[in-house]
Amino acid sequence: MWLRRIIRWARRSPADWLYQHGPPATLSLPLSWPLFIIGFIFLEALYTQTPLLPLESPPARIIQLLVFLVLFLLLLTMILRWQRLSLRAIGLLSPHWIREVLVGLTVSILLILFVMINNTINGSPPWFGWASTLSSSQRAWWILELATRAIVAGIIEEALFRGWVTTFLLTRLTRRELALWISAVIFGLVHLDQGLKGIAITTVFGYFYGLLYIWRKNLTPTIAVHTLYNFCLWLGLFGRFPP
Repeated sequence: MWLRRIIRWARRSPADWLYQHGPPATLSLPLSWPLFIIGFIFLEALYTQTPLLPLESPPARIIQLLVFLVLFLLLLTMILRWQRLSLRAIGLLSPHWIREVLVGLTVSILLILFVMINNTINGSPPWFGWASTLSSSQRAWWILELATRAIVAGIIEEALFRGWVTTFLLTRLTRRELALWISAVIFGLVHLDQGLKGIAITTVFGYFYGLLYIWRKNLTPTIAVHTLYNFCLWLGLFGRFPP
């Protein structure tokens, strides 16, 4: 009896198990394949190919990033409205956001502690050498700009890769695990500039973010984890970045 239960549990994928044990909701993005592909290419190009103005003032750069975020979300909303959908279809503006923020913060703390300890053991302790080259006011603006960049990247990338790609694949494919891995690979491949190692690491993180998304059926926790991880990475908590 117990052996059968163990075998039955082993056959179930993490994606299926988490999906069924999360909040009672359904992830669905009913789009055609052409619209999905065109929408993804357009939004990805907008995110990665739109040049930002070479502003020297940190406050101006922060405002520019926030304006870009608003424009991206407005365009995404327009595309969804065209199909009579809202941002809730991709896990944004969902209810119970306070609870989901707490879930995201809990997962973030565990992940950050694990990476910090692992990197320190492997000879890459926290590094804050950048602070010695800046004055106190410059450090404050630099940290605020890093936080803004992390928030913008976290919201846009999660809306695009988990909200748009993962939700669509979950709608179209019968196997959730397959949908999760395909979206994770796509997430990894768009980071070609990081090399093979970077692609592999990003793919694993994409799968992890995907598991969190289908468990909570909400982008709020994944945005929190993605944002805080990027911020800690750029701040130097995981070692010198870039290596």
